Parts: sequence; structure tokens; C-alpha cells
Amino acid sequence: MRIVTSLAALLAALPAAARDLTIVTDIPPVHSLTAMLMQDVGEPVLLLGQGADPHHFQLRPSQARTLAEADLVVWVGPELTPWLDRALDGAGADTRRLTLQGDEGHDEHDEHTDHDDHADHDDHADHDDHAGHDHHGDELHQWLDPAIALEWTTLIATELVRIDPANAEIYQANLAEAQRRVIETTVATRILLEPAQGAPLIMAHNAYDSYAHAFGLTILGNVADSDASAPGAGHLSGLRQTVLATPGACVFPEAGEDPAYLITLTEGTDARLGGPLDPAGVALTPGPDLYDALLTGLAETIHDCATQTAKD
Repeated sequence: MRIVTSLAALLAALPAAARDLTIVTDIPPVHSLTAMLMQDVGEPVLLLGQGADPHHFQLRPSQARTLAEADLVVWVGPELTPWLDRALDGAGADTRRLTLQGDEGHDEHDEHTDHDDHADHDDHADHDDHAGHDHHGDELHQWLDPAIALEWTTLIATELVRIDPANAEIYQANLAEAQRRVIETTVATRILLEPAQGAPLIMAHNAYDSYAHAFGLTILGNVADSDASAPGAGHLSGLRQTVLATPGACVFPEAGEDPAYLITLTEGTDARLGGPLDPAGVALTPGPDLYDALLTGLAETIHDCATQTAKD
């Protein structure tokens, strides 16, 4: 695999120089993957704390200063967190960043155009057009597919080795352990979701295509396109007809969001209102264990609704 080969090449080519790093991450799942890779070296900074909205967030002055001083910013991309895109523009062209989504990992530095010293990133498109490999179309929550999370761990580890070669062996060992954990969690999640395969699911907003793709789930529809938009009356009417015509549907609200639309959608039907889902992990405790808890937590909630509906 080319990315793994690139990491091995960096181990041999880069001079060792110990340094204290400031690694900044945007959302809890990215922070969790990065924290796995940085164990025994340091702890990444998480901008989006517990309970915060990943789409509508404002940096505190102290966070803006940390961002400007960061050795590396690891983020999903501007479509998910436009507030961070604006902050990065203000932080200056020297702020190195790794954009994980939109072009399968893109290292940006020196006004986004200096790629001469990054030969192993030649196939990455420029940040401005985001052309490149996109796994699930316009889905902004690709971390919910563990296969993509595995790719991201390798991309992040590659950048950590690049800027901190003195700890390259630790990053390499952590990468192996992180990928082992993700694979183990994937297997456990798949087993947990087996009874839910084929169950008709309706989600509060369009955030679960990657998860459904990874674990063979069937999503009939979404109440809203995003958690920042309200559904139209026509859309809700059509979705209600779908619920009425589909026995045993499970409808899932979003953690921290008003479930009023979903209550209206299911009223007078045999659809079951499941527990709230938290696709960005904002209600979970940040750290290296969060990614595992995120995948399995979603699975447990979906499993509980699907199996209870089947009993009814």
C-alpha cells in the first residue's frame, strides 16, 4: 500500500530531532484517532469539547492562539467545520494542516502550494478544489466507516513522523496498535448489528451513510439534510407516508436536538422512536477510547430499537 510505503520511507530518510509538539484536532473522533497515535509522546488538543456543535462553533481566544502556534492541525475539512476553515485562514500560511476528507488526506503548508518537498503526496489534489478520492459522495461523517478511519490513522501517523522523526518508532508501534483496536471494534460492532441488518431505519439527518455502508444497514430516509437545516413540509409528508407503508421502522433522534419532528413523524404509526444517536461523539468523554465507544454506542442504540421492534 502506497501510504504505508511512504511511512516506512520517512522512517529511514528523516533526521532525528526531539521536540515538543502542539497537535490540534477539530472534532472528537479525529482527536481520538490522533490520541491513539500519540500515546507515550503527548496529547493532542481538541477544539470541539463535549456538547459543542461541530457545525456552529466559535473559537475562544486561547484556542485561536493555540491554533496559530500549532505544529500540525488535523481536521476533517472545511465543509464540516467552516468555522475552523476561517480560523486557519487567519492563523497564517505557515500553519501546517492535514485535511482528511475530500482528497484522502492532504498536507497543506506554505500557502497550500509547497509540495516540492512532499514527493509521497504528489497524488493529492490542491486544497482549493478538493478533487480526489471521495468514499461516500457528499457524506461529511466518513469517520463512521472504520475502513476510512484506518486510512486516516496511517495519514496522521505519516505526518507525525514527518514533523517528529525522533519518535518515529513510537508512532509506528502506536499505528499498529490503533489499527488493531479499530479492526477489533469493527468486528464487535458488526456482530452487534447483525440483527439490525435489513431493519428499516430513518435518521434525524443525513449523517450515517458511511456507517450504513460499513455495516450493511438500510436507511429509508433522513428527516433533514443536515442538523443545521429544517425539513420542509412536503419532505416530512412524504417521509411519513414511507413510515406508514413500512412496518417496524426505527426512527432515531439526534443527541442534543429537539425530537419534535420525529415525534410528529411517528405519531399514529407502528414505528418505534429509538434512542438518540451521537455521530460526532460530542457527548462522549474525549480521548483514545472515544472512537471505539462511538462505533459501539451507535450499534447498541440501533440494535436495541431493531430487536425490540422485531419482538413486537
